[in-house]
Amino acid sequence: MTFEVQKGDTTVRSVWTNSVRNAFRRQAGWAKLQKVRATAATQWTTRVWYRHNQRWLQASKEGAEASKSGSFKDEREWGRKCFEDLDHRRMGRPATSTWSTDFLLREGSSREEIGKWLKNKSIPWQRRRRLLQVVTGTFPCGQQLVKYGYKDKAECILCKKAHEENGGSWKGVLPKETIGHIQSAGCLGQKEVVTAAHNACIRELLQEIEVHGKADRHMKLLTLEKESSLGSLWDQEQCAQFCSKDELWEAAKEEEMKIPWKEAQEELPVPEDQYQERFWRRRLDGIGLDTVNREFLAIEFKRTQDMRSNYAEEATKVAQKQYSSLLEGLRAVGQVKGWQTQQIVFVGGTCGSVHVESFNKNMKALGVLESKWNPIRQKLVRRLLEEQDKVLRSYFAQKGGTRGQRRGGAHDQGREHVKWDMYV
Repeated sequence: MTFEVQKGDTTVRSVWTNSVRNAFRRQAGWAKLQKVRATAATQWTTRVWYRHNQRWLQASKEGAEASKSGSFKDEREWGRKCFEDLDHRRMGRPATSTWSTDFLLREGSSREEIGKWLKNKSIPWQRRRRLLQVVTGTFPCGQQLVKYGYKDKAECILCKKAHEENGGSWKGVLPKETIGHIQSAGCLGQKEVVTAAHNACIRELLQEIEVHGKADRHMKLLTLEKESSLGSLWDQEQCAQFCSKDELWEAAKEEEMKIPWKEAQEELPVPEDQYQERFWRRRLDGIGLDTVNREFLAIEFKRTQDMRSNYAEEATKVAQKQYSSLLEGLRAVGQVKGWQTQQIVFVGGTCGSVHVESFNKNMKALGVLESKWNPIRQKLVRRLLEEQDKVLRSYFAQKGGTRGQRRGGAHDQGREHVKWDMYV
């Protein structure tokens, strides 16, 4: 028996081989892809072309344009366009049948690296299974267990344990134990391991940027080893070349004092020196300084949930708001002294999402060799997946009660240290 495989404009004939088998698998994958894109096309027709699928009414502007252009005649391209449009509109419902399908179908977010991770047999199956659980929304956290009927409440056990260990008790309603909560610093039990995951990602990224800079690059990266407070950075000679501490505070003071003071009492005003102290306590993930071309780059990294299409946009907004006073001060001083100032925001999804276009834009701004952009991005994705799994293992270790037990026995050989006296 012989088989024909179409490759572009040519037809290849062969008996059964691994290449033929892979061609079958590839075609099956494309068939599945086309099926879910067809679902997106149907959803687009219902929601956009004919609103609420009321075909007896006049078509919307978008529907009329699609009908006039005839773009719906190409089934493959039409399904892709419908998915991208619905995904961008964010109408509160999946563009296809599930949010997980939307996540996997989204292009330009380094999805190919997830495929490599799942196919890598050297990675233990338990770790690959946990990634599948998170992507498909079936990870057995509190919220999911309530959905399955195994628990009555989805309250976070780790937050409750952390309070009890500190000799206190939780007052009020405990936060829900969702996959987003246990992977954020908002979970008291996971705060340190989540912070360590953030630091591991940005430190490795900055080191790669430093190593693979262009030969004519004058940009120097500060805080390669660890993040530092603004006060410590401006005590260094490098930042003092941009401006003095007094100049920066005077430029940023007005914006900083607009930020509400959480601990302040309504009837008592907060003195300026407290605002100033809070300003200098802020910590930057990194600084890029080019004294030759007079450029100052404030670098920030955000590790966030990435199941929705607007994850990068929302994380960028948080970074801009978090350092609004600093950025305002930098811009004001830069305009006077002839410096270009810019905030560089890297966003990494917990499930390995890294937006290719924005990442390449940041690499260009930091003077990295273009040939190294993809390798650095791929390495960041792998680091994100590894750190997510470490965070999830910490969650299981704390729920299982392994923390605080004595270590060093034969049964602990091969266990990985996560934090404190916790091993998984």
